[in-house]
Amino acid sequence: MRPLHALSALCLLGLPLACARAEGDPQPAKAAEGPVVLELFTSQGCNSCPAAEHLFSKLASSGSLADRAIVPLAFHVDYWDEQGWTDPYSLPEWTERQRL
Repeated sequence: MRPLHALSALCLLGLPLACARAEGDPQPAKAAEGPVVLELFTSQGCNSCPAAEHLFSKLASSGSLADRAIVPLAFHVDYWDEQGWTDPYSLPEWTERQRL
């Protein structure tokens, strides 16, 4: 897997502001009201996940983004378990959630 760049990670985390800018749109996407839910799908066996986890942690610690509360959710997926390291926090249900 390729390492995630910051804006790619933000798009994967569901931040429309970053996705709009990543696609070359000079105007940020309009923010809806309510909290921003960040979903990070990760694994202890993933070598490109630490960069995304670091960014996720910084965003979660800030508590808000563009004056909206942040609700961070991290899910450990199980498909990296086949690479030789079994993540004790992984569940097949989290893998299925990512596929939805």
